[in-house]
Amino acid sequence: MSKASPTSITAPPGGVMTATDAGVISGELILRVSFGADATKVEVAYAETDDWYPVEGSPLRPPETTDRNEETARIAAHLAHDPGVDAHGNARHTDLTDLAGPPQPV
Repeated sequence: MSKASPTSITAPPGGVMTATDAGVISGELILRVSFGADATKVEVAYAETDDWYPVEGSPLRPPETTDRNEETARIAAHLAHDPGVDAHGNARHTDLTDLAGPPQPV
């Protein structure tokens, strides 16, 4: 797998949901996207750590574009977007489960 340069993002108020016991993480995060022939792996870490967590919904299908920077920017914008609040007024988290294109099992 090839990796795009790590990208800094600020999680929305509800945070970013991981696919691990870490659950939702928030604040200043680093996004790491790894591109493979069969899947795109997306992970996040707190800005000052080296503990990486897969994002819920990762891995994704390989992107339609060959521009890895463009795809990384699209994923970063998606994860940093504030999805608003639920019916009870609680901040919603973001993840990759609703990103265009269903996840592909690896």
